[in-house]
Amino acid sequence: MCKVYGYCRVALASKEEIDEQMRVIANYCEGNNLKIDGFFCDDGVSGFDIGPEFKHLLGDVKECDTIVVKDLSRLSRSNAKLLMYMDQFENM
Repeated sequence: MCKVYGYCRVALASKEEIDEQMRVIANYCEGNNLKIDGFFCDDGVSGFDIGPEFKHLLGDVKECDTIVVKDLSRLSRSNAKLLMYMDQFENM
């Protein structure tokens, strides 16, 4: 069964910013008839690093799953890494 995951990341520890990203993702999913199966959130992790929750997400995501982010910079601040992740997801 396909799942929908939300991913949030902030560089400086900020519960408020994580909560805001979760709200944006939840609103998007609600407006598009998607049920969120879970959130993965890295709080205090630079966009140039791979956070522990992002590693868990990469290990859990399956071929037909959907990952929703507030914007692509939440996945990575490195264009090369972002393109690598996008290729990886597309190949799934």
